[in-house]
Amino acid sequence: MVGLIANPKAGNGKAISILSKFENLLLKYKVQHILAFVEQNLEKVLSEFEENGIKHIIVFGGDGTVNSVGRKILNKDISMLVIPAGSGNDFSKSNWQDIDFLKVIKAIKENKINYNFVDVGYVRELDIYFFNSFGIGLAGSVAFNVKKLLNYKLATIKSLIFDYKVFNLKVNEFYDGKSISFHIGINQIEGHGIKTFPKAKNNDNLMDVVIFKNIPYFLTFFKVVKLLKGEHINDKFVIYNQLSNLTFEINKEVFGHYDGEVFKAKKGIYNVSILNKALRIFKWS
Repeated sequence: MVGLIANPKAGNGKAISILSKFENLLLKYKVQHILAFVEQNLEKVLSEFEENGIKHIIVFGGDGTVNSVGRKILNKDISMLVIPAGSGNDFSKSNWQDIDFLKVIKAIKENKINYNFVDVGYVRELDIYFFNSFGIGLAGSVAFNVKKLLNYKLATIKSLIFDYKVFNLKVNEFYDGKSISFHIGINQIEGHGIKTFPKAKNNDNLMDVVIFKNIPYFLTFFKVVKLLKGEHINDKFVIYNQLSNLTFEINKEVFGHYDGEVFKAKKGIYNVSILNKALRIFKWS
């Protein structure tokens, strides 16, 4: 038996369309399943899954859906597969390629499942988890504008033109200065496939940190082009580091995001840590 959790709003209805095709195959191959949606009480849903002996959950949605479900199954005897069906699918793209529905169903039916364990980030003062990336400053503004424009490139341009904001940032003992954007990653990609964290490995007990310093405004578009090409980490205006724990401090309120979910980060000090191999995901041969 397998559990299905879908986000009806993901991808403007794309998740439901994909879910329908997958569920039809489950019925065809007589694989028992329980279907739930993210709007339901997930604690109750997962309790029902466990009561029915369900060890595998298939999630239909984007990175925000991953966050909603993933934080409920940390360090549990439950594994997850994410079918990419949102506007941003960086977690799914980082962990699975070319998901073949029939192969997945056959592996579940024959109990031929392999497991990987991946790291999860946690921000203590906000009590939030992130499974792919976290960011503030321009990173948060872009996530905010993506919600409105539904296009990452247009959101980036709008953010650069209208939301450019410099803030003071202190990170551990290695940086204390002005910044326009601060990013923390578990996987290599964020922002619809941009390789922001090219050295990242999602089970090494390290988070990858990227700081964009106070770049002169007339150079920002050129720096964004370097980021899009994955050529930013050697730029003199960029700091790249890998840490298992960090503390950062900001001097003003700025936009932030965790796995694309937008919030406002207030002035203050924040502690971020890695939960090593806290999430179980499943694959098949």
